[in-house]
Amino acid sequence: MKNNSNIKKIIIKYLETKRTIPKKFKIDILKFEYLDYGQIDSLEVIDFIIFLKKKFKINLTSKDIHSKKFRTIGGLIEIILDKLK
Repeated sequence: MKNNSNIKKIIIKYLETKRTIPKKFKIDILKFEYLDYGQIDSLEVIDFIIFLKKKFKINLTSKDIHSKKFRTIGGLIEIILDKLK
């Protein structure tokens, strides 16, 4: 079973394959707004969604993807944990 810490590590590892997350955001990484910062671009978001679906065996809805939660690492962890229940 995936837990909060494991999910966080997987997400951060994926995002850092695209660009290094600046130290200033690592202080409170759960609030890091990776989309607003440009950690992944609009085309990479599609790959990211596919990665999340395959890695966690979940289905992300349009509502999930367009939610405010999806824009932060902490919110994304919440979405994934809810889907895994």
